[in-house]
Amino acid sequence: MLYCFLILYIDEAGSGDQQHKTMNKLCILMVISLIVITGLLIVIIVLSLRPDEPLKTCQSPDCVMTADSMLSRMQLSADPCDDFYAYACNAAIQDPTIPPSASRWGVIEEVDDRNKAIMKRLLEKPGSEYKGVNSTAVEKAKFYFAACMNGTARETRTKKRLLQVVNEVGSWPLTNDPVSGIWSSDSWSMENTLSQLFWYKSMTLFKMTITADAKNSSAYRIMAFVKSEQRLYLEESYKMPLSYLHGLLGNDVIDLHKYLRKALNTSIAMTEEVIVYAVDYIPKMAALVQAADKETLASYMVWHVIITLLPYMPIAYRMPLLELESTLSGVSASEDMWEDCVTDILSEIRQSFVHNLSQWMDKLTRHRAMVKADGIIQKIGYPEFIKDPAKLDDYYAKVTIHANSQFRNVLNVRFFQVQF
Repeated sequence: MLYCFLILYIDEAGSGDQQHKTMNKLCILMVISLIVITGLLIVIIVLSLRPDEPLKTCQSPDCVMTADSMLSRMQLSADPCDDFYAYACNAAIQDPTIPPSASRWGVIEEVDDRNKAIMKRLLEKPGSEYKGVNSTAVEKAKFYFAACMNGTARETRTKKRLLQVVNEVGSWPLTNDPVSGIWSSDSWSMENTLSQLFWYKSMTLFKMTITADAKNSSAYRIMAFVKSEQRLYLEESYKMPLSYLHGLLGNDVIDLHKYLRKALNTSIAMTEEVIVYAVDYIPKMAALVQAADKETLASYMVWHVIITLLPYMPIAYRMPLLELESTLSGVSASEDMWEDCVTDILSEIRQSFVHNLSQWMDKLTRHRAMVKADGIIQKIGYPEFIKDPAKLDDYYAKVTIHANSQFRNVLNVRFFQVQF
């Protein structure tokens, strides 16, 4: 080190020798290294002189259960530096046990299961108190769950109410009786059936809803026409007059003016601007409709609402659905009744969440939320009014829920969601 200082002194004195300059740089690096090493030694000495502190670990039941769940999926014998995935997940992969009521099983499904159990406890808890006051909205949620859990009432339910629904949506060629209605190709109207299906939330050929304008969030009550299973992805929207959409349909295939008047109970001008999310789909769908006979169209449309109501009928009606699901996805058993009922309630919550996005989210957040809505299970966002018991009760004041009639409750909720 003394040699380094001597070299630096000679260089400062004006020596231009190249060797001295090289030695100068090396000496500077040595000095910097010495300083760093000295600093590290000081830190180590200070830390070693500090008294030992006990390691803080979480010992709560939640922490213990979480740790156990994580460890049960890990293969601790694997070297995480060689294969971290094997280290973290191999035990879970080697135990492919899937519950008979599920087509897949993993962490997300387990969390979903636990959340359903929490929801069940809340719905079974006596009383309807919310933030210190009795809430009619909470009472209705518990009535809905209680009616769903009434297995005796479900199994004694007759087909009469289901046939009455068929009658209300325009009759059905497959039943064709006094209760469900006598079907006739001469009197059957596609626009009448489509408008009734709208109120049952069973839109077959296309989905029509009221939403915010994607390009002007201050403008509400804009009609959006999409494919029946399509999400409202904002970047795919096109605004056009109703008359132009009518032209895409071929003008005489579906009378949009008649359909909207019956569905919305008001006359809509053909100059009204609408939002279309499936411009390519509309004329293709219209061509298929034009080529089909009335009986085929009526059978297809009414079946769409029937299949959504079969889960609320006796087991003889539900078994064909379970057999179909078993063939398609490997599910060999239905969920326990309480899980099915909680899932039904959560499904309605999710649909209300998507329906109300435009009212309490900015455009960017709304877009992201719509994309993720299907993946949201329980912990979802909410508008501020639900934290006020009076406002919450007022919002649900017009929906009627019975403590002993699941079928009527399902229909009432659907009508409420369409209306509000």
